[in-house]
Formats: sequence, structure tokens, C-alpha cells
Amino acid sequence: MLINIYKANRSKKENRSQYIDGARQNVEVVRLLLRICKDLKVIGMKGFVALNIQVEELSKQLVSWQKYTAGAHINE
Repeated sequence: MLINIYKANRSKKENRSQYIDGARQNVEVVRLLLRICKDLKVIGMKGFVALNIQVEELSKQLVSWQKYTAGAHINE
């Protein structure tokens, strides 16, 4: 995920969306892994909720970045 975010940040606007999309896919994998950890009782409910809030914030930021990038790309 961090590599995709780094690549998106360093890439040209026309290529940025693919890396953001990759990071969004990575976020979904993290969500699934967190759910598995909770179900297997590796982490408790409090930890799950706290981590899930952080993952949701990251997801929202990536969606906003992707929308901004798509709009900036159209305006060029």
C-alpha cells in the first residue's frame, strides 16, 4: 500500500490513478485481514474498531485523491 501511495505521489497526473486504485485495493485487503484477526480473536473488539476507523479514514482520503486526480486530468 505504501509503495502504491509513494508511486502515485511521484507519478505524472495521467498515471496517478492506477497507483491510487492499487492502494485502494490494498486497503480492502487490510480490511479483510483485520476482520480475520478479529474473528480468530487475535485482536479484541476495541483494537478492531480503532484500527478499522484508521483504515476507513485512509480509504476516504484515497477516494478523494482519486476524484481530484480524475478531475484534474479532465481539465488538462
